[in-house]
Amino acid sequence: MSAIASTTLHALLALVQNEVRVRTRRISTLVCIGVVVLLTWSVVADPATGRAMIVINKQMVAYNSLALALGTSGMATFIFGLLGFYLVRGRTREDLQYGLGAVLGATPISNTTLLLSRWLGAMAYLLALLVAIALTMMVLQVVRGFGGVEPLTILGTYFLFLLPTFSLAASVAVLCDAHPKLMGKGGDVLYLGLWMGQFGVLPGEIMRRTPDLSFASLLDVSGLATLIVRLRQMLGESSGFSIGGSQFDPKLAPIVLDHFWSMELIGARIACALLAMLPLVFAIVVFHRYAPDRVKPMARARKVGVWVWVNRALQPVTATIAPLYRVALALPGWAGQLVAQIALTLSSNPLLFVMAIGAILFVPAAQARDFNLFLIGLFIIGTGLALLQTASNPYATIIGPKESAAMRISIMGICNKVAGILAGLIFGYIA
Repeated sequence: MSAIASTTLHALLALVQNEVRVRTRRISTLVCIGVVVLLTWSVVADPATGRAMIVINKQMVAYNSLALALGTSGMATFIFGLLGFYLVRGRTREDLQYGLGAVLGATPISNTTLLLSRWLGAMAYLLALLVAIALTMMVLQVVRGFGGVEPLTILGTYFLFLLPTFSLAASVAVLCDAHPKLMGKGGDVLYLGLWMGQFGVLPGEIMRRTPDLSFASLLDVSGLATLIVRLRQMLGESSGFSIGGSQFDPKLAPIVLDHFWSMELIGARIACALLAMLPLVFAIVVFHRYAPDRVKPMARARKVGVWVWVNRALQPVTATIAPLYRVALALPGWAGQLVAQIALTLSSNPLLFVMAIGAILFVPAAQARDFNLFLIGLFIIGTGLALLQTASNPYATIIGPKESAAMRISIMGICNKVAGILAGLIFGYIA
């Protein structure tokens, strides 16, 4: 391997690693994994209810690894087909907002290397979400399934079915980030047109009399037409089957699927994924490379966090503390200072009012002897306490020298624990 090729490969790997890190560290990644896991679990019907995910001639298909992967692949391709593009696009916009666009544009890295790393990073991110679905299916098979778990069967089935969908989403996302006119709504229209257009293959494949794969299967990004054709090959034309939670006859013995993939089918899915990479080729040709005359730097969007919204919502509440400042001015000596400190504490931590609301709920709960109202009050107190303690740490670091900030936080934690113990003892004694 030449020195130039070795340098290019190392640069490509470093860029891909950076892409994966940037994407996986977003909070949206955890949200997506949670949503995908919940949807995957909910789509698999419990056979105890009289419904099964795949039913063939009123016979339930047993929930082994292959059946679970096949049955949920259709749901997964719809989810990632609609959302995958929006999960991986927008990297150019981020580069412009954070000022990295000019730096990348001035580097000697070629357009092909840079955009290929973006594509590979998007693919790796989507494949990580696929692994979350596969792990969910493994757990579900243990709970509701049949036979031993076959991780390679589940991962291989998901990979072959979803590879074209991932490839199309990542390729169009890179293309939309590479051309200025596609960075907005134009890119959305382009992707939705391509994604919806590939479903035009489905009616023709369903109406065909021959069970063999056709050239149209190379355009079947979703894999639904390929799934129907393959099931016809395995079951025959006269067999009726349904996917998605249909009723079955419990008196009939379940069907066990032990094979599905053929070399012809695997080749068709890989070829479909390669065709879905065509937008990446156009992206390399039209890439703006962050040229100032083609794209303009974007101002970094001001991030409004949860604390800002909470603070805005509680600002009217802090107005009730104003009389305490007048009381502090009227009182002499240490008494005025104490009242002033209490007023400042309440003003800087309005979440104390949230805890007070939860504590006040104990009074009607005790009078009505309503346990649910007690739980609501405890939940409000716990929420306010968790938010308050999280916000108190940075507050404690700025009220004194930086050198002793860690000591102040430690003392604050000790006092918090000791006060929790003493409060229980004191109020228990009073009661």
